[in-house]
Amino acid sequence: PFLNPNPLMSFQFLKQFCQIQLDLCGMAAIYKAKNALGQVWELWPINMNNFMGAYDSSGMPIESSTEILPSDVFYQFNFNTNSYMFSSKELVLLYYPHPKNPFLSASPIQQQAYAVDIQQYVEIYERDFFANSARIDMVLTTDVPIDENKAKELKERWLEKYGFAR
Repeated sequence: PFLNPNPLMSFQFLKQFCQIQLDLCGMAAIYKAKNALGQVWELWPINMNNFMGAYDSSGMPIESSTEILPSDVFYQFNFNTNSYMFSSKELVLLYYPHPKNPFLSASPIQQQAYAVDIQQYVEIYERDFFANSARIDMVLTTDVPIDENKAKELKERWLEKYGFAR
């Protein structure tokens, strides 16, 4: 099957198609068509635009469980109006790992988006942290209720002694 994967494609085409799928989707799937003797006879790439999700043997979507064995994973693809479930044993799966789910993929674009988001959240955290002079916010409480004028006076005295000018 590697010299002539199927009657319509060369191995070079199959390889390039899978690389494009990997780069765009983070995952490529090849169906292993078997002959009457159960031997793999043809290899057919599957377009990942038709991928609908990964499911366990009971038909439940796989979110981020590591308790499931890889042999119990089924991948659903929709072609035209028909839906097909393939066992992981029927497919050759090539994928870039997903940070949360070992049975799904993350494309390089998605992985870069995670890195950019994390960097942005760190920058916001650092800005807010140092805007407060690297001190945590505090709450002042009293045993007796105070009026608004007294609260403003306490706040001004607190900021005068411990605060900073913004």
